[in-house]
Amino acid sequence: MSLVTVFSDASDQKRVVTGVISMPRQGVWHADLFVDSDDQFDVGTGVTIGMNDGAQFLNGTVARALLYQGMQQVRVVAGAGGMQAAAKPRFYQQPAAADVLADLAKDAGETLADDVDLGGAQFDAWTTIASTVGRQLAELIRPIAGCIWRITADGKLWVGSETWPASDVSDDEWATLDYDHWRGVIRLGMLAPTLLPGTVLGQEKIDRVEHHIDRDTVRTLAWVFRDGPAGVDQDFQAVARAASRPFDFFPLYAGTTKAQNQQTFDVQPDDDRLPLMTGVPIRNGIPSLLVTVPPGARVLVGWDGGDPRAPFCALWGGGEKGTSLIYGGASADQPWLMGKLLTDLLSKVLQALATHTHPTGVGPSGPPEDPSPYTDADTDLPNTLSDWVITQKTKP
Repeated sequence: MSLVTVFSDASDQKRVVTGVISMPRQGVWHADLFVDSDDQFDVGTGVTIGMNDGAQFLNGTVARALLYQGMQQVRVVAGAGGMQAAAKPRFYQQPAAADVLADLAKDAGETLADDVDLGGAQFDAWTTIASTVGRQLAELIRPIAGCIWRITADGKLWVGSETWPASDVSDDEWATLDYDHWRGVIRLGMLAPTLLPGTVLGQEKIDRVEHHIDRDTVRTLAWVFRDGPAGVDQDFQAVARAASRPFDFFPLYAGTTKAQNQQTFDVQPDDDRLPLMTGVPIRNGIPSLLVTVPPGARVLVGWDGGDPRAPFCALWGGGEKGTSLIYGGASADQPWLMGKLLTDLLSKVLQALATHTHPTGVGPSGPPEDPSPYTDADTDLPNTLSDWVITQKTKP
């Protein structure tokens, strides 16, 4: 049997003539292979790359295939090839990170590895947007110290902290041909392309590998882990991560309130990449101010520090009519006075006192000899009204 084969049916294994298998420690591995067959694979077909007479297998999906001079050129992407699929927008309240991960894996059509470990991480809230699953997964694990993700050799999505086990490659299956200490790259001669990233070979932690296959010869480039990413692909990924994201969590996005529960709102953002967001706390801009507004109010949605775990809404759109306004927080229990109504009432009382007569034993009394205290107070009553704080008696 050939050194490396690719097949969708174990009874029909096709020989790999040349190819490169690129495997990062973080992310998705892929293989570009020239196959000695004119029987073309269909894109989307699940295939296995077999090597070393069954010593190891890679499970992936055909992403591209074409015939060239009687041979087939195939690109195989790890697992189901779904990490570039669009995640479904979702909003979570107090989710376990594992629950968000399970939904992302479902969106991608990927199978989770049995040893996934997110350290029991819990968030107050989380927002998944309509971006790629891979990008959303990177956002999800970013707050979890030491957490990474990759598609494993057997095609499963693994998330957790690196444990650096010893490589399964035995000492008689590899030899060092060259070691570029400056770049941290080891060139190896191998019996088969079986070295995996995230393992220890000799004394070195392996961050990334590229297996170059030429018929029955394998040359492997292994990048050494040096407390950070290594290699051309990772350098490019670092630049890509620094570029603008398709969705930015730092701006504010307009939306419409759908429901209210105390001082949290269900908000439907206008941007169709965002889901209905439930239980989003309101920031009124004034401490201890509580408001109630009917559904349909316009508001802006944002995230503290661009963190998907920390949504809030604020800054009413204008024209909203609240049904209640409480200043003093939840313990406030005294209604505000209606100033105009009160001054009108007091004016009537003062006018009555200024002209008041009452019965006596010898007939009705006369009005007060000096009514000025009453008339002066009546004149000053309008000055007690604020020109700044104004309310109304009835609810809109």
